Amino acid sequence: MIRGDYIGQVYEISSAVMMMGRGEDMGLVVSDGSISRRHAMIINRGGKFYMSDLASTNGTNVNKAPVLEPAAISEGDKLTLGDIICKFSFQDEEDTEYHSIMRDMAVKDGLTRIYNKRHFLETLDKEFDFSERHGEALCVLMFDIDHFKRLNDTYGHPAGDHVLRVPLRVTVVATTCLLAMVARSLRSFCAASISLRRSRPPNPSDWLPSRAASSTTKMS
Repeated sequence: MIRGDYIGQVYEISSAVMMMGRGEDMGLVVSDGSISRRHAMIINRGGKFYMSDLASTNGTNVNKAPVLEPAAISEGDKLTLGDIICKFSFQDEEDTEYHSIMRDMAVKDGLTRIYNKRHFLETLDKEFDFSERHGEALCVLMFDIDHFKRLNDTYGHPAGDHVLRVPLRVTVVATTCLLAMVARSLRSFCAASISLRRSRPPNPSDWLPSRAASSTTKMS
Protein backbone atom coordinates (compact mmCIF):
# COMPACT_ATOMS: atom_id res chain seq x y z
CA MET A 1 0.00 0.00 0.00
CA ILE A 2 1.40 3.40 -0.96
CA ARG A 3 -1.48 5.59 0.23
CA GLY A 4 -3.79 4.95 3.16
CA ASP A 5 -3.57 4.23 6.86
CA TYR A 6 -1.45 1.10 6.39
CA ILE A 7 1.30 2.48 4.15
CA GLY A 8 3.94 -0.16 3.50
CA GLN A 9 1.61 -3.09 4.11
CA VAL A 10 2.15 -5.90 1.59
CA TYR A 11 -0.84 -7.90 0.36
CA GLU A 12 -0.08 -11.20 -1.34
CA ILE A 13 -2.17 -12.49 -4.25
CA SER A 14 -2.20 -16.17 -3.40
CA SER A 15 -5.05 -17.56 -5.49
CA ALA A 16 -6.34 -17.47 -9.07
CA VAL A 17 -9.29 -15.32 -7.98
CA MET A 18 -8.63 -12.86 -5.15
CA MET A 19 -11.68 -11.08 -3.77
CA MET A 20 -10.92 -7.73 -2.14
CA GLY A 21 -13.07 -5.78 0.29
CA ARG A 22 -13.87 -4.86 3.87
CA GLY A 23 -15.87 -8.03 4.54
CA GLU A 24 -14.26 -10.69 6.70
CA ASP A 25 -15.05 -13.37 4.09
CA MET A 26 -12.89 -11.71 1.46
CA GLY A 27 -9.64 -13.32 0.37
CA LEU A 28 -7.89 -9.98 0.87
CA VAL A 29 -9.40 -7.93 3.66
CA VAL A 30 -8.75 -4.17 3.45
CA SER A 31 -10.01 -2.52 6.63
CA ASP A 32 -10.85 0.98 5.44
CA GLY A 33 -14.12 2.92 5.62
CA SER A 34 -13.92 3.89 1.94
CA ILE A 35 -13.81 0.24 0.86
CA SER A 36 -17.01 -1.70 0.18
CA ARG A 37 -17.59 -5.09 1.76
CA ARG A 38 -17.17 -6.64 -1.73
CA HIS A 39 -15.14 -4.05 -3.58
CA ALA A 40 -13.05 -5.62 -6.35
CA MET A 41 -11.27 -8.76 -7.45
CA ILE A 42 -8.02 -9.68 -9.16
CA ILE A 43 -8.02 -12.65 -11.53
CA ASN A 44 -4.92 -14.59 -12.57
CA ARG A 45 -5.37 -16.11 -16.02
CA GLY A 46 -2.26 -18.05 -16.87
CA GLY A 47 0.09 -15.45 -15.44
CA LYS A 48 -1.84 -12.47 -16.78
CA PHE A 49 -3.69 -10.44 -14.16
CA TYR A 50 -6.97 -8.56 -14.48
CA MET A 51 -8.78 -6.19 -12.11
CA SER A 52 -12.58 -6.06 -11.90
CA ASP A 53 -14.84 -3.81 -9.86
CA LEU A 54 -17.70 -5.44 -7.95
CA ALA A 55 -20.18 -2.56 -8.08
CA SER A 56 -18.36 -0.85 -5.22
CA THR A 57 -19.61 2.42 -3.75
CA ASN A 58 -16.42 4.44 -4.29
CA GLY A 59 -15.16 2.70 -7.40
CA THR A 60 -11.92 1.08 -8.55
CA ASN A 61 -9.25 2.62 -10.77
CA VAL A 62 -6.15 1.34 -12.55
CA ASN A 63 -3.65 4.17 -13.11
CA LYS A 64 -6.49 6.66 -12.42
CA ALA A 65 -8.70 5.13 -15.12
CA PRO A 66 -12.07 3.86 -13.84
CA VAL A 67 -12.51 0.10 -14.07
CA LEU A 68 -15.78 -0.44 -15.94
CA GLU A 69 -14.86 -3.88 -17.24
CA PRO A 70 -12.01 -6.32 -16.48
CA ALA A 71 -8.78 -4.35 -16.94
CA ALA A 72 -5.35 -5.89 -17.49
CA ILE A 73 -2.78 -4.94 -14.83
CA SER A 74 0.99 -5.26 -14.99
CA GLU A 75 4.16 -4.45 -13.05
CA GLY A 76 4.09 -0.99 -11.48
CA ASP A 77 0.40 -0.25 -12.05
CA LYS A 78 -1.33 1.77 -9.33
CA LEU A 79 -4.62 0.30 -8.13
CA THR A 80 -7.02 2.69 -6.40
CA LEU A 81 -9.80 1.29 -4.23
CA GLY A 82 -11.81 4.00 -2.52
CA ASP A 83 -9.28 6.25 -0.78
CA ILE A 84 -6.34 3.85 -0.79
CA ILE A 85 -3.74 3.18 -3.47
CA CYS A 86 -1.75 -0.01 -3.90
CA LYS A 87 1.11 -0.67 -6.29
CA PHE A 88 0.98 -3.94 -8.21
CA SER A 89 4.36 -5.64 -8.46
CA PHE A 90 6.05 -9.02 -8.61
CA GLN A 91 8.27 -9.66 -5.59
CA ASP A 92 10.42 -12.50 -4.36
CA GLU A 93 10.80 -13.54 -0.72
CA GLU A 94 13.61 -11.05 -0.09
CA ASP A 95 11.52 -8.13 -1.38
CA THR A 96 8.54 -9.19 0.68
CA GLU A 97 10.66 -9.55 3.80
CA TYR A 98 12.21 -6.12 3.23
CA HIS A 99 8.82 -4.40 2.99
CA SER A 100 7.60 -6.32 6.02
CA ILE A 101 10.59 -5.10 8.06
CA MET A 102 10.07 -1.51 6.92
CA ARG A 103 6.40 -1.67 7.87
CA ASP A 104 7.32 -3.16 11.24
CA MET A 105 9.81 -0.35 11.88
CA ALA A 106 7.13 2.22 11.08
CA VAL A 107 4.56 0.93 13.56
CA LYS A 108 6.72 -0.32 16.46
CA ASP A 109 8.96 1.45 18.95
CA GLY A 110 12.61 0.69 18.27
CA LEU A 111 13.54 -0.02 21.91
CA THR A 112 10.53 -1.79 23.39
CA ARG A 113 9.22 -3.35 20.11
CA ILE A 114 5.76 -2.29 21.26
CA TYR A 115 3.26 -0.88 18.76
CA ASN A 116 3.55 2.89 18.72
CA LYS A 117 0.98 5.68 18.97
CA ARG A 118 0.54 5.86 15.19
CA HIS A 119 -0.44 2.20 14.99
CA PHE A 120 -2.73 2.56 18.01
CA LEU A 121 -4.60 5.50 16.47
CA GLU A 122 -4.90 3.72 13.10
CA THR A 123 -6.29 0.58 14.73
CA LEU A 124 -8.60 2.48 17.09
CA ASP A 125 -10.05 4.46 14.18
CA LYS A 126 -10.78 1.24 12.25
CA GLU A 127 -12.29 -0.50 15.25
CA PHE A 128 -14.46 2.51 16.10
CA ASP A 129 -15.78 2.65 12.52
CA PHE A 130 -16.53 -1.08 12.60
CA SER A 131 -18.28 -0.77 15.96
CA GLU A 132 -20.38 2.15 14.73
CA ARG A 133 -21.37 0.43 11.46
CA HIS A 134 -22.41 -2.82 13.13
CA GLY A 135 -23.76 -1.40 16.38
CA GLU A 136 -21.35 -3.49 18.45
CA ALA A 137 -19.60 -2.64 21.70
CA LEU A 138 -15.99 -1.45 21.75
CA CYS A 139 -13.69 -1.96 24.73
CA VAL A 140 -10.27 -0.37 25.33
CA LEU A 141 -7.96 -1.70 28.04
CA MET A 142 -5.70 0.86 29.73
CA PHE A 143 -3.27 0.46 32.62
CA ASP A 144 -0.66 2.56 34.40
CA ILE A 145 2.70 1.61 35.92
CA ASP A 146 3.29 3.43 39.20
CA HIS A 147 6.60 5.18 39.89
CA PHE A 148 7.92 4.50 36.39
CA LYS A 149 9.88 7.78 36.24
CA ARG A 150 11.64 6.89 39.49
CA LEU A 151 12.65 3.53 38.00
CA ASN A 152 14.09 5.23 34.90
CA ASP A 153 15.99 7.76 37.01
CA THR A 154 17.40 5.08 39.32
CA TYR A 155 18.27 2.22 36.98
CA GLY A 156 18.36 3.91 33.56
CA HIS A 157 16.18 3.80 30.45
CA PRO A 158 17.26 0.28 29.32
CA ALA A 159 15.83 -1.06 32.57
CA GLY A 160 12.66 0.97 32.00
CA ASP A 161 12.28 -0.46 28.49
CA HIS A 162 12.62 -3.99 29.91
CA VAL A 163 9.99 -3.26 32.55
CA LEU A 164 7.61 -2.06 29.81
CA ARG A 165 8.10 -5.17 27.71
CA VAL A 166 7.49 -7.73 30.46
CA PRO A 167 4.08 -6.55 31.78
CA LEU A 168 2.82 -5.96 28.25
CA ARG A 169 3.66 -9.51 27.23
CA VAL A 170 1.99 -10.83 30.37
CA THR A 171 -1.04 -8.60 29.74
CA VAL A 172 -1.40 -9.78 26.14
CA VAL A 173 -1.20 -13.45 27.14
CA ALA A 174 -3.58 -12.99 30.09
CA THR A 175 -6.09 -11.01 28.00
CA THR A 176 -5.99 -13.60 25.20
CA CYS A 177 -6.62 -16.43 27.68
CA LEU A 178 -9.44 -14.47 29.35
CA LEU A 179 -11.16 -13.77 26.02
CA ALA A 180 -10.86 -17.44 25.05
CA MET A 181 -12.44 -18.48 28.35
CA VAL A 182 -15.28 -15.99 27.92
CA ALA A 183 -15.88 -17.14 24.34
CA ARG A 184 -16.04 -20.79 25.44
CA SER A 185 -18.40 -19.91 28.29
CA LEU A 186 -20.69 -17.97 25.96
CA ARG A 187 -20.78 -20.83 23.44
CA SER A 188 -21.63 -23.31 26.20
CA PHE A 189 -24.29 -21.00 27.66
CA CYS A 190 -25.91 -20.37 24.29
CA ALA A 191 -25.86 -24.10 23.44
CA ALA A 192 -27.48 -24.91 26.81
CA SER A 193 -30.12 -22.24 26.25
CA ILE A 194 -30.98 -23.59 22.80
CA SER A 195 -31.16 -27.15 24.16
CA LEU A 196 -33.42 -25.99 27.00
CA ARG A 197 -35.83 -24.23 24.64
CA ARG A 198 -36.05 -27.26 22.35
CA SER A 199 -36.55 -29.81 25.12
CA ARG A 200 -39.31 -28.05 27.09
CA PRO A 201 -42.76 -26.76 26.15
CA PRO A 202 -42.83 -23.01 25.48
CA ASN A 203 -43.54 -20.86 28.53
CA PRO A 204 -42.57 -17.30 29.52
CA SER A 205 -39.55 -18.38 31.56
CA ASP A 206 -38.00 -20.05 28.50
CA TRP A 207 -37.37 -16.62 26.99
CA LEU A 208 -35.02 -15.55 29.79
CA PRO A 209 -31.96 -17.61 28.69
CA SER A 210 -32.49 -16.44 25.11
CA ARG A 211 -32.41 -12.76 26.10
CA ALA A 212 -29.39 -13.24 28.35
CA ALA A 213 -27.44 -15.09 25.68
CA SER A 214 -28.26 -12.48 23.03
CA SER A 215 -27.32 -9.56 25.25
CA THR A 216 -24.06 -11.12 26.46
CA THR A 217 -22.96 -12.17 22.99
CA LYS A 218 -23.50 -8.66 21.68
CA MET A 219 -21.47 -7.11 24.49
CA SER A 220 -18.55 -9.43 23.78
